[in-house]
Amino acid sequence: MSCGWIFEPSTIFLFDALYGLLANLNAERVKAVMKTDDGMYAFNVVNQMVTVSPISLDGVESKVEIIDKSPLPWDELETILLSFVAQ
Repeated sequence: MSCGWIFEPSTIFLFDALYGLLANLNAERVKAVMKTDDGMYAFNVVNQMVTVSPISLDGVESKVEIIDKSPLPWDELETILLSFVAQ
């Protein structure tokens, strides 16, 4: 099963909070391109091993996809992601 979100290009996430969530998420795989308060990054998570690469894609929306064998609390994850939006 998988679930994904796309956020407007103007949406900026808090890097440290986002990294903490992705590193501790119990999912088989996470793929994300996220605009953060520290720049734009590609996140790749496989079995809780996180790879983060800076990228330069101005004007691109942030997106994240979470993949796992069983359903995760998608609504709760969305609420958490939205709580990491920089004010």
